[in-house]
Amino acid sequence: DKIYLIAEALNVDPAWLSGRESGNKTISPDISSIKNIVPIEKRMIPVIGTIAAGKPIIADEHIETYVPCDIDIHADFGLIVHGDSMIDAGIYDGDIVFIKEQPVVEEGQIAAVRIDDDATLKRFYKTEDGCMLISANPKYAPMHFSAENCDTVQIIGLAVAKYSVIKQ
Repeated sequence: DKIYLIAEALNVDPAWLSGRESGNKTISPDISSIKNIVPIEKRMIPVIGTIAAGKPIIADEHIETYVPCDIDIHADFGLIVHGDSMIDAGIYDGDIVFIKEQPVVEEGQIAAVRIDDDATLKRFYKTEDGCMLISANPKYAPMHFSAENCDTVQIIGLAVAKYSVIKQ
């Protein structure tokens, strides 16, 4: 009975665990009776590059990898965050932010924004003569843009979720 309990905990066949059979035959545990477990359907989202959460960095768009994303999250691609300007929004260096590609966001929403040839992740606000991008970290000053100091400011899309690994 001990071998069976260990095999069940490891999700392997008891015969395989005891060496009587070759191969790694798995047991499909019945988790339907556990109240707080809900299966999550996933799809793979392409990670196309990096985005600054701090000073804007050059946008480099190419598929680096794919990461799983809940099918209820409406995202088109992911960007790897570099920097600490969005930490008060729970977005940290190394996180992957899922972006829904769209040209317009609401006031105060977190957006991926292209500034000339650079890209950054900030809260977006309209102003009388342009726009303002605000970090979620008080050590960074707001970024003001108008026709005089920027050729193009373009919203890439809305940040809709993030993928984060707990760092030990």
